[in-house]
Amino acid sequence: MRKVIFSAVTKTVAFILAVACLVLGVNVIVNAIDKYEKEELKIYDFERTFSQSNHFRWMLTDPVWAVSGAIDKYWPNGEKSLEQLVKESLNAMQSNDRIDYLVIINGKKITNCWEYEKDYFENQRFYYSVEGKGNGRFETRDSYNTGYLTNVYDAFKTYSNKVSVYVSIKETYVQQCEAAWNRQADLAMKSAVRALAFAGGALLMIVFLCVIAGKNGKGELKASWFDRIWTEIHLGVMAAAVILSVPAIWAILEEFIGNRMPVNLTLWLTLSISGAAGVLIITCLLSLVRKIKCGIFLKTSVIFIVLSWVFRILFRFLKWFGRKLKNAFALVWKFTTKKSGALIILTTLVYTVVAVVIGVLLTDDETAIVGIILGILAFAAVCYIVIKRAKELEEIKGGVAQVRSGNLSHKIPELKHEDLNVLASDINDIALGLDQSVAAKIKAERMKTELITNVSHDLKTPLTSIINYTELLSKVDKMPDEAMDYVKIIAKKSERLKNLTQDLFDMSKVQSGNEEITPEQLDVALLVNQSLGEHDNEIKASGLNFCLNLEEKLYIFADGRKMSRVMSNLISNVLKYAMKNTRVFVSVQEFEGKAVIEIKNISAYPLDFDAQEITARFVRGDKSRSLEGNGLGLAIARSYTELCGGEFEIVIDGDLFKAVIRFPKHR
Repeated sequence: MRKVIFSAVTKTVAFILAVACLVLGVNVIVNAIDKYEKEELKIYDFERTFSQSNHFRWMLTDPVWAVSGAIDKYWPNGEKSLEQLVKESLNAMQSNDRIDYLVIINGKKITNCWEYEKDYFENQRFYYSVEGKGNGRFETRDSYNTGYLTNVYDAFKTYSNKVSVYVSIKETYVQQCEAAWNRQADLAMKSAVRALAFAGGALLMIVFLCVIAGKNGKGELKASWFDRIWTEIHLGVMAAAVILSVPAIWAILEEFIGNRMPVNLTLWLTLSISGAAGVLIITCLLSLVRKIKCGIFLKTSVIFIVLSWVFRILFRFLKWFGRKLKNAFALVWKFTTKKSGALIILTTLVYTVVAVVIGVLLTDDETAIVGIILGILAFAAVCYIVIKRAKELEEIKGGVAQVRSGNLSHKIPELKHEDLNVLASDINDIALGLDQSVAAKIKAERMKTELITNVSHDLKTPLTSIINYTELLSKVDKMPDEAMDYVKIIAKKSERLKNLTQDLFDMSKVQSGNEEITPEQLDVALLVNQSLGEHDNEIKASGLNFCLNLEEKLYIFADGRKMSRVMSNLISNVLKYAMKNTRVFVSVQEFEGKAVIEIKNISAYPLDFDAQEITARFVRGDKSRSLEGNGLGLAIARSYTELCGGEFEIVIDGDLFKAVIRFPKHR
């Protein structure tokens, strides 16, 4: 069904029907005019009923005009009497054979129907009467109830008590006109209905064409080559078709009505013009509809393209001008808001004003005006030069700010002023020296990290062999007790060296940025419980009492393996350095939208170190180094915590040692 609706055949048929309906509508109108013009009596004038017909108004008023004209001509001492003049005027009327009239002047009757009195006229369907009442007063009555021509009775005032006029339309003529009116009204109504029907059909076809315009058999929108023509050309063609066709058809119809053109030629010309205009208008209209549907209506508009181009250029110019103006005002404001700048501008202004005043006092009026103008120009020139120098100072200040913020590669551009250029060059040299120094330091640190990584890696192979052979020696039978003790010491020290090597390797990976993390949702309470469970035997043997306050269902987003290592290092630190037979407080709680882990214990050794230094590499709270440890546990804990996106803090209060870990709460 869709293919049929959107097919080219359907569109062509609908187009032809639309044009045909327009042409047939015009044909109906022309035929109606032709039939109307063939009528002997043209009565119908779009009145609602025959009784409202205006056709009889002028006939009913003819006798009134005739009597009025006779009165105007009458002269008391003239050759003719008023009655004779009235008779002549009445006999000269063109409507004598279609009306009955009765005129009474000075009591004498003048009429074309002697058998009727004045009462007869008001009983007719179309009548008119004027009765003189004396003293310049008249009374009028008519079948239209309009008091028609009440302003023409000035000529009667002299005879207002002597003149009366009664007029009616002959019934035979009324019947003849009524039959003609009915025929013409019926013709107008039927022609209007037919014309509106054809117009509705044309409109329906045009609406249908607008709906399917631009769509192919698949219902896809697609513009044709005709739609790429400028939009203004289509609009111009439509306007020209309307402006030229309507007056042309109107002129042809006027010629036809005036009997100056035969009906066949009239039909041929009007139908040809309306058909051509319909084709042009509908074709251009459908093209405009396709343009709108395909979104190219404005893109193919010359006016829109030109205006877009003009506005784009204007916008770019205003943007450029605004930026320049803003920079100029910003530069002036920066300069004048500083004490030195304000002082320079003020001094220049005072000097210029004094010079101008002295020049005005020493010269005449005309020269004074020139002096004032030159003074203003001089002041502007001095301000321009000063601000240019200030701009170079701002370049230097900006360069210093860049170096101070850490951008050591920033270079101040070469300046025009020699002294300021030397200063800028010195600052660039300082920045270059600092950059080289920092680069050397970074290189040394990188080499140090690489050395630790390589050494740790190289130690693994021989250390693994030592551990394996030690394990084999421990299984040898009948080994002397003293030798077995040596084997146990070697095994213990090998394990410690293995842990130290692994810690060094992990630390170097973090600092070199090669450590990878795999974030996941972690239950903080479960993480702490698992870590405590892994050290359960050591906790029982330590004599420490672990007090737990763990909030359930509190989650963070971090690497589970890394955070397990962090908790393991903190618990190991507590087991090594906490005072025996004391309590260790471990808490997990939410605070200000963050999951906070706290581990607090009383130290067995004086805490005479800085809380910030203890998390550095190879720094130990036990300065005598009498206990096992390598000074990397807290450093690794802090590095892993920060790598996972958390915060690590050590708090020292007397003998209280507290490790605090904070992570954003994961929802």
